Amino acid sequence: MVKCSVCASDLKSKEGITCSRQSCHHSYHKGCVGMGKNDPAPASWMCPKCVSQTRRGDDSNTTARSPASVKGDFVNTTARSRAAKTNEDETSENIESIIRTQIEIVFQRELPKLVASITESVSNSLKTKFSELELSVQTISNMYDTLKSTVDKSNITIKKLQTENKSLNDKIKTMQATMEEIERESLKRDQWSRLQNVELVGVPESVDESLSVLVEKVAKHIQDLFLSAARKTRSLSSSDIGMQGEKKNIYINEHLCIKNKQLLSQCKAKAKSNNYKFVWTKNCRIYTRKAENSPFILVSSLEDIKKMV
Repeated sequence: MVKCSVCASDLKSKEGITCSRQSCHHSYHKGCVGMGKNDPAPASWMCPKCVSQTRRGDDSNTTARSPASVKGDFVNTTARSRAAKTNEDETSENIESIIRTQIEIVFQRELPKLVASITESVSNSLKTKFSELELSVQTISNMYDTLKSTVDKSNITIKKLQTENKSLNDKIKTMQATMEEIERESLKRDQWSRLQNVELVGVPESVDESLSVLVEKVAKHIQDLFLSAARKTRSLSSSDIGMQGEKKNIYINEHLCIKNKQLLSQCKAKAKSNNYKFVWTKNCRIYTRKAENSPFILVSSLEDIKKMV
């Protein structure tokens, strides 16, 4: 099959045009030489190459001319010049058309390759980025799994420690209750051993002091059951029992153990700060009352003192 001399593609008869120059006879697509695809082919037509050669005077078919023909050429010089200019314009247009056609052909041929190349490059770049992203996501996922495992283990340990701590707290509370009970029992026994004792506070010292004589004198002065009478006797001084020297007040108290003495002192301090009117002891027990009509409070521990509000 005939090939187009421009694009080298197969050339069908209806689509092409053939140069009428005897030394050429090359065929072309009409579109490759600037003609419309459906334009009718002229009876005589030279291809752009032959036109260019004709302009340069390169006509291999030209023979030696006689003087007569030279004369005729001279006569027709103006006509030929005009025809040559017309052919030159047409040739220029044809060349421009061929160039445009060639550019379009190259563009059409190379564009798919360029698009394919760009697509492949972008695809490879995206694959690389996606691979890096996938690796990063996997790394983060592994870190999360490790962290979650650590947290789960820590939670198990914390729950175990909480259980052990609760158990220890329960044991401590039980031991505290036991110790408090033991302390109360010890305090009762200690105080019970002093139940029949009394304290005389404020008696002046003397060289010939006799405890039995001193107690007898106090008993004679108050004239009753010792503690009961002592409470009724609002004031008792050294002069009341015949002691010489400066007059000093004497107080008769129940013989409290050290623990209860400390508790009594703390109870009196709290009563003073919270305006409690009465604090007293009876049978070695400590009582307090805020006012005359208020209920009494038995003070057996520091917890009872905290209730004095």
